[in-house]
Amino acid sequence: MAGYSGTPLAKKLGVTDTTTVHILGPMPDIPVVASPNAMPPFDVLLSFVTTQAELFARIASWGDLITPSGGLWICWPKKAARKMVPSDMTEDAVREAALPLGLVDNKVCAIDDVWSGLRVVWRVELRAARAARGVHERVPNAPTHADEG
Repeated sequence: MAGYSGTPLAKKLGVTDTTTVHILGPMPDIPVVASPNAMPPFDVLLSFVTTQAELFARIASWGDLITPSGGLWICWPKKAARKMVPSDMTEDAVREAALPLGLVDNKVCAIDDVWSGLRVVWRVELRAARAARGVHERVPNAPTHADEG
């Protein structure tokens, strides 16, 4: 468990038994798994990136994969881990890419000893318009990975 709080990672990320989760990129060995067979929109999307070029090229499409009130976690290697995972990513780069799109940051956490994450969400005033465009909330109590097996 990374960080100082002792809080389980799933709780930090907002993952519960009914949350649909999707993970993109070179995922580390963490105690959070993607929801099998889940389709967008997702409640929580974790995207592991190592370059600002990838971030700026893909963040808009990642935002389209979350529910209007969902969370998009942009995860990047910590500075202390750059010898293991080369990267030019920073927390400021995430904000620079997200804010013009209407995504605002509201939480940061240590994913593990190598990765940090910043959660961005759609501005409240943009959520109704996103829902009107066809990006809807998942149906509460819909089957999820917790209901399988």
